[in-house]
Amino acid sequence: MRKFIVFIFAAAVLLMSAPNGNALLTVPYTVDANTVALYHLDSETGGVTPDSVGNHDGVLYGNAQITGSGKFGSGLALDGNGDYVRLGNVHQNPVKDYTQGSVEAWVNLTGSPSYMVVLGSGTEYGNNWDDGWFLGRHGSYSDKLVFMIWNGGWNIASSEMTLESLVGGWHHLAGTWGSKGIEVWVDGVLKGTNPTNVAPSNPNYTTALIGTDSWTWATPGTIDEVRISDIQRDFTATAVPLPASLLFLAPGLAVIAGLRRKLKA
Repeated sequence: MRKFIVFIFAAAVLLMSAPNGNALLTVPYTVDANTVALYHLDSETGGVTPDSVGNHDGVLYGNAQITGSGKFGSGLALDGNGDYVRLGNVHQNPVKDYTQGSVEAWVNLTGSPSYMVVLGSGTEYGNNWDDGWFLGRHGSYSDKLVFMIWNGGWNIASSEMTLESLVGGWHHLAGTWGSKGIEVWVDGVLKGTNPTNVAPSNPNYTTALIGTDSWTWATPGTIDEVRISDIQRDFTATAVPLPASLLFLAPGLAVIAGLRRKLKA
């Protein structure tokens, strides 16, 4: 009996110390009703990587290449010097809701330039005009990771995190806009909010770009699992569920957890 009590206590400790997770962040994405475009970046044929939704395949430029070192399988390797993927206007053909949305990607940075764009939209590469969304670092506004929406000027949500702190490992970066304002997320944690409920002003933007923007501000590193959505997604981490093999311990664990909370009080 004593051993069983010790076992239950150990299981409780493991459960209560288990990290939070989010199903959206632990497996490759799948297409759902709100997915506008999805790029697994696992393959390319003739310099074209497929859109899993099927409407807007991406075209690789410069030295951009699909490698075997992605977050999930392969990924898009960029040297930070003229490499990117052109997507076209993913909110047209067919027309998608642009009043709210999310853009996200897994990123493994190898550098942290003052100007760098993971995901952007606007005019063509080199035309120097962004009029959509911007996920990256804009040295004229902040030295932190930001998500910005263009509508008569940039509306900015800052993560208050430097890119330097994100170099050398995989991180999930996301930006959203909609009724909750403009948000920037890192690894399932909401890092910054601008309460302004505003959408990008030009639904007829020329193209979305992976790894850069129209100002040619390039991202050095590897990018994987790019998803663009027509809903303001929530990436909040959720508690890891108790494994099925330990469900019979749930009542005892609940009691122990309650005692632990009382002792802390």
